[in-house]
Order: sequence, then C-alpha cells, then structure tokens
Amino acid sequence: MDADTLSSTPLSAHESTPEAEYESRIANLNSTPAQCTTEHFNWRQLTDLSEKIPELQEQFGHISASCMGDCIALGTERGLVVVADYLGRVKSMLGSPTSPYGAVSAVAFSADYLALVAGYASGHVVVWDWAKGTTVSVSRPLQPSDSPGTVGHPADAAVTFVGFIGASKHRYISSSASGHVLYHHIVRRLLTTMSTVQLSSPDQDADILFEAAALANGGYECATDDMGLVAVLTSAHLTIFKTRHG
Repeated sequence: MDADTLSSTPLSAHESTPEAEYESRIANLNSTPAQCTTEHFNWRQLTDLSEKIPELQEQFGHISASCMGDCIALGTERGLVVVADYLGRVKSMLGSPTSPYGAVSAVAFSADYLALVAGYASGHVVVWDWAKGTTVSVSRPLQPSDSPGTVGHPADAAVTFVGFIGASKHRYISSSASGHVLYHHIVRRLLTTMSTVQLSSPDQDADILFEAAALANGGYECATDDMGLVAVLTSAHLTIFKTRHG
C-alpha cells in the first residue's frame, strides 16, 4: 500500500504543569468516594478530564471516537486524533484538518500504548507513533484505478473498528461499514511495506457484520497468544481466524 505522511504536532513540550502534580492528582482519585460499587469493580468520574472536554471540542472538533489506556485518545469530526492525559492536558495532536481522510471513526492503542491505529470515514486506516506525531503506515481505500485483486475497504465506507492483535504494534485488524474485515501486517525490512488480507466480506446472502475483534492479552501466558486469533461475528456465522502461522 502507498504510505502518506501527515504533518503532526507533538504538544508535550508546551506543558506547564509538572508531571509530579499529575501523578499526585491521579493518586488522589483513590480517596474519592466511588459513585457505584460492586464486588468486582468501582468507577469514579474523571472530573478534571470532563471539565476539559468542551474546551477540547471547541479547539479540535466534536468527538467522534475514543479509547482509553495510559492516556485517552479522542478522534474528532475534523480528522484529528488528540491524545490527552486524565487531567485533560494534550500530549499530542495527530493529523490535519485539511487531510483527505475525513472524520475519525475508530481508534485504538497498542498493548504497550506506544502506537495508535485510527480508522476514518473515508476508509483510510493509519498507524501512528503518537509520541513523535508521525505516521507509521497508511492503508488507503480502494480506488477505481486499482488492479483486480487489490484488497482494501471500499472508498467512503467508514471504518467502524480497529484493533491491534495481541502485543504487536505491526499487526492489526479493521472493519468497515461495508461489512469488510481486513488483517494488516506492517513488514519492516529495508523498506516498510504493508500486507493486507481480507478476512471477511459481505456475501450473496446479505450477511450482516455484527462485530470483529482480536483475542485480547490475558493476565498470564496462553498457548493461543502467538496465534493471532481474530473473531468475526455476522448474522449467520461466528468465525475464528488464525492470522499467524508457524
């Protein structure tokens, strides 16, 4: 696949609040009374982040996708991905409002939170090194000029799900509103190339795609960890794919 490069701006150099304050305030959440408690978990409102959301939306656009990890990633209707900490301080801004990708429709961190994959309304899928603010790879949608057999999401079919496989930063899946599910593998040798395989597509029986997801990492090693298992659920079938062999 062709790779595009976007101009992106890491903003961590502009932070004025000491990191120690952030760690201290996050630690203080432990002393905040839980709003809801069960025997399994409890949750608390992230007040600092919640108060920042209107300001972030005014600056970067309305939120259209999000995911959480060590930080929170917010995709916006302007085609930007904003990575912020839980106090609402922006760590990085990825993309450009003038890019052809359209609104961000799905976003996910890698297991170590160093990479981020974003899907867009145009059918593009982009892997970012969010701390550096640079693109790692771009999977573009199909074009009329593509040769038969070319694999990709149809143009203007919004990507509805993205997710890395296991602990990898170079293997991930994406699904789109068209019902296609793709497996992507970034291959780094002398040059960085992209291998894309179609796992599922709409068939003649008008099968409806409900969900696609990679097997998540567990708390301990398992025989399936190195298989790259991906589940695809449609209105007719549940199919498990093994994406890694050998």
